[in-house]
Amino acid sequence: MIPVRLRAVVSTALFFLSVAIHGIAQQLPLRTYGTNPQPVVCLPILGSALVVLNNRVDVNFNGTQDPGDSPASIQIFGVVSSSVQGPGQNTLGATIASLQLEWASVNMQRSFFDILNGRLFLPIGDQVSMLTITPALPTVPTLVRTTLATISQLLQATQNTISITAGSVSAMSFFSPTNSLFATIRGNGTSAVIEYNLTNNQVVNSYAGGVFAQQTIPFETAQNKRGLLLLNEGNFGSSNATLFLYGLGANATRTPTIIPIGGTGNHLLRAGDSVFVTMNGSHEVHVFDLQQERIVRTIPVGTTGFNGPRESVLSGTTLYVSTFSNDVRRFDIRTGRELSPRFAPGGRPEGMALLNGQLYVTNAFQAGTFTSASSIAQFDLPFVSVRRSLQVASVQCTPNPTTDEALFTIQSAHGSSLRGEHIDIIALTGHTVGVGEWITPHGTTLAARYDARTLPTGQYIARVRTDQGMIHVPFVVMR
Repeated sequence: MIPVRLRAVVSTALFFLSVAIHGIAQQLPLRTYGTNPQPVVCLPILGSALVVLNNRVDVNFNGTQDPGDSPASIQIFGVVSSSVQGPGQNTLGATIASLQLEWASVNMQRSFFDILNGRLFLPIGDQVSMLTITPALPTVPTLVRTTLATISQLLQATQNTISITAGSVSAMSFFSPTNSLFATIRGNGTSAVIEYNLTNNQVVNSYAGGVFAQQTIPFETAQNKRGLLLLNEGNFGSSNATLFLYGLGANATRTPTIIPIGGTGNHLLRAGDSVFVTMNGSHEVHVFDLQQERIVRTIPVGTTGFNGPRESVLSGTTLYVSTFSNDVRRFDIRTGRELSPRFAPGGRPEGMALLNGQLYVTNAFQAGTFTSASSIAQFDLPFVSVRRSLQVASVQCTPNPTTDEALFTIQSAHGSSLRGEHIDIIALTGHTVGVGEWITPHGTTLAARYDARTLPTGQYIARVRTDQGMIHVPFVVMR
């Protein structure tokens, strides 16, 4: 284990403290935590812990571990509930588990985390690996590593259906209905995706990629259409990034539908039948509809040059976009309008995670440079309502993500009594898809539940109405 303790620097400023930079309001972090060098991904584990993936740091880019370099690593931080009620009462505790990988090329940013089964799939050197987090939290976990296959084994098993004979894995994704892993492989001037079934440990299919394949999302829509969406980064500085769309299952296709999307595609985020495509080179986020198979909205991010957008996460109808302009920008996905303030994490951010009403942001590089940083910034999310906002000490949905029932708990601010009125479950399209049931409708702490077994995979909002106001609680359904 890595003898690294989590360092918490708690801001003495108020939660709503903001600063004005170039006339734009910027909100400072509630807290900042120390990590191993170059954190690029943070992943929530059912509300109880945060997994942080740190890239390998090769300062001289020579492939040799020199003084000042560090191998890739994984850390798991526990979540601590503070006795002080109010915004940000959940904090990160010490490192409860960690694993330092060997000196090898590891693409942490495009790994895949199977939240429900505690499995992390990632490429390590020339191997496709699986890390199992066991036993379940809150017991102190261990990380068990299994090698599934080597890249050469995957390529040999395709029986020359693709033109790549050697390469590196640039991304991993997982499709639970078929228990299949999708490995994106970049070769010399070409790329492909290989489908590997985890039930029988065999390659079952392969798909041609475009210029520098970056990430894949296998999916099943609310209308039961299955497919594979492949993001091709394109040449840096050019506008030849593309989306390749393949059919899977009954809709299987061998030739993709190709959608031009602009410059330097970097990241895919799926929410229901929508996919948010972050474009680092053309400084925008496309909203791609999987059912309609087209871009339905483009959101300009407002960055320029080499300071473009990196990744995105979604909370309700607010899209959070990390940028190399040293900030995280917020957008209303219904209008494309940027919301104020921007979040200022203190460095150049990459990956983000939503956990218990807070946003955790990895600072991969120091602000304005490409020198590795070693911190995560924590922000409270504003709860926005069309009528009077409910002032709360805490609000939670557990488990989140959920596969069946979601339990909502709302604790009032200042110990005041609340009376629950109604709970609507809303899809990101704005349609009401269900109604929650009160368990404890009166008191300082309200509790309600919703049976989510009929909902497809995606993000939803519980709109909770009380006699003191209304609050929106985002949650995720996983299948």
